[in-house]
Amino acid sequence: MAGNECAARDATVGPARAEDLSAIRGLLGEAGLPIPGAGDPPVSFVVARGAHGGVSGCAGWEVHDGRALLRSVAVRAAERRGGVGGRLVAAALEGLRGAGVREVCLVTMGAAAFFARQGFAPIARDAVPASLRRSPEFDLHCCGHGTWMLRTETGAAGPGGAVAATAAAAAAAHVRPPVPPGPLVSLVYRVKPERRGELLAFLRDAFPFYESPGGIRMALYEDVDQPGRFLELVAYDGEPGYAADQVRIERDPECRARLEAWRGLLDGPVEVLRARPVDPGAAGALGEASRDGV
Repeated sequence: MAGNECAARDATVGPARAEDLSAIRGLLGEAGLPIPGAGDPPVSFVVARGAHGGVSGCAGWEVHDGRALLRSVAVRAAERRGGVGGRLVAAALEGLRGAGVREVCLVTMGAAAFFARQGFAPIARDAVPASLRRSPEFDLHCCGHGTWMLRTETGAAGPGGAVAATAAAAAAAHVRPPVPPGPLVSLVYRVKPERRGELLAFLRDAFPFYESPGGIRMALYEDVDQPGRFLELVAYDGEPGYAADQVRIERDPECRARLEAWRGLLDGPVEVLRARPVDPGAAGALGEASRDGV
């Protein structure tokens, strides 16, 4: 940690140059994030440079009708948890404030806690401003499963500008995501840093397949304190859907092949928790959970 903090202090953050494009693409590929294509809307970038002069992090944004989509926030694995990511986001927001942008959205697959510390609050996907839905990121499979967040500023621009709407949203943060009400399976596992991008790319394709029978919702989270340690949740509408999915996992050749490919990306065993919902208000209600490792 101390080495990362020193690297963060030594890093300089500023606008990207044309020659940084290759390094930015490499960072996004390593992080498993979408890489802007030639036909996509223009994306502006800021980058972090270490003492060696190389690019160690990036943050990008698109602007649509006065609103912005923050995207492509990535830090080289060896330099994470030192504060570089927060500095990149702050630099991007400062640039957007200077351009008069007061609403900034983003979508994240597992860094909601990090972005909450930067002043963003969760919103429903259908609450994303219409102008930002024109971004290709809005229709990506992975973004359909991610957490959408919003930061809205009012008052004077500047680093201390108010974030009244965000604060109001945070005060209402007990709004729950649309999780089905039935059984829940959680999978906790680790992935080596060099395979993180492979895992995220695999799951972007796998989640729609796993959810295709209907009545199943999947989500992915990354441990804030231990990068590379993931929590994958599988939620079911009810017991029949859960039972049918267990049969599918056992008998469907494609499902079994995907599970084997998934296990091949992991570093060590998977901790599995199978649980059923409990209503705390129901007298005598008892839940049920089982835990094992695979």
